[in-house]
Amino acid sequence: MATVYFPRTSASCAGNSLEVHFQEIGLDQNQTITVNCFVKATAHWQCYKRDGLRRQTTNKTTIVTEVEASGDFTSGPDGDVSGWLRISPPQPTPDAPEAGAGTRLVLLSITYSDVQVADQTNHRFIDIPGTFDYRLEQGEQETDGSHIVEASVPVRVLMAVTCGTPNVTRIGPAHVGPAPLEDAPNRTCQFAVTQELCVAVPVNITAQAEFHPT
Repeated sequence: MATVYFPRTSASCAGNSLEVHFQEIGLDQNQTITVNCFVKATAHWQCYKRDGLRRQTTNKTTIVTEVEASGDFTSGPDGDVSGWLRISPPQPTPDAPEAGAGTRLVLLSITYSDVQVADQTNHRFIDIPGTFDYRLEQGEQETDGSHIVEASVPVRVLMAVTCGTPNVTRIGPAHVGPAPLEDAPNRTCQFAVTQELCVAVPVNITAQAEFHPT
């Protein structure tokens, strides 16, 4: 078997997750391998109110831990394999501050570092240098000595449209005119009759907004 190694690797944030892409060559044909990705994650969680996401000065936590992802990949006839793994942010631990009624913990930021890709089957490893950051889009200002964060968060609106029974409210006059036809067969005279109808259709629209701060 040829020398097995990683000629290409990369990492980037996709939202608050980390996506790690890799290519490995020198494998046997159609060989299945197990690839792991190990990452150090530093996550900052903050307690927010549900109405307007106003930050509270207490109830926040920082988590520093190692996270990982793994998957099985099969090489092609040339012994090459390409794939990717997604690392999710660590969740608050049971001893983290409780958000309380009407509030929730929101991931403000996370930094991924010390990224390593490991072929566990062939014992090949490679490090991806650098740090990869996610920040909740926000703007801060000081008010009465406290900080208020106005966060831009995605909101999805679900709309339902229900139509009632249509009712004819007005019938306009009929108009008779020649039809837009040429060379009518047997020289017969043809006419078109048009008439205007006004129809009222009752419509009921309901909307439901889904709020996604992370």
